Amino acid sequence: MPKQKKDWRKTARQDPEIQLWFEQITKGKLAPSETARMMSRDESYDYQAAIKAGIRPAPNAQGQYHWPSVIGETGQWLKADWHPTAWKEWDYRVRQREAETAGFREALGKK
Repeated sequence: MPKQKKDWRKTARQDPEIQLWFEQITKGKLAPSETARMMSRDESYDYQAAIKAGIRPAPNAQGQYHWPSVIGETGQWLKADWHPTAWKEWDYRVRQREAETAGFREALGKK
């Protein structure tokens, strides 16, 4: 196994935010040692790229841990097209583009 791949798996098993997310989605039914295995089988999200970029799940307003759709600095998509919530990022981008076209960003003082 390449060292790079092993590093992200170790992070997945040891990072406290990832462990809180994992416990939440599995309802405590899987041991923390199963985190990396489950993440490597999920082809709808690129956890390896997220972890390498320093991204971790964070709680939303409802206290549910969530991973972002893209890497902010690069714009790289982390969710596959078929991911259950990928549509939200597409919707956000369309609405943002429509707002820019209509001049709303300038009216709000944003460039």
